[in-house]
Amino acid sequence: MERNQRLALALEIKNPDLSSKLGNPTYSQFLKDYARQNPTFVAGIEKALSELVTAANRVIYCIAFICSLLSY
Repeated sequence: MERNQRLALALEIKNPDLSSKLGNPTYSQFLKDYARQNPTFVAGIEKALSELVTAANRVIYCIAFICSLLSY
C-alpha cells in the first residue's frame, strides 16, 4: 500500500482510488446514434483507446519497477 502511494505521488496521481468510485458513463443520443451508424469507425476508436491504455499500463509498470529498484 505504501509503495502504491509513493508511486501515485511520483506520477502525480491526485486520487489513485478514483477509478473505483467512477460510475457508468452516460452518452448523448447523438453519440449513440452515430455509433450505430458508423460501427467500423467506432471499432477503430475503441481499438486505439485500448492500445493507448495498454501502453500506458506498460509505462506505469516500468516506472513502478524502477522506483522499487531505487528504494533498495
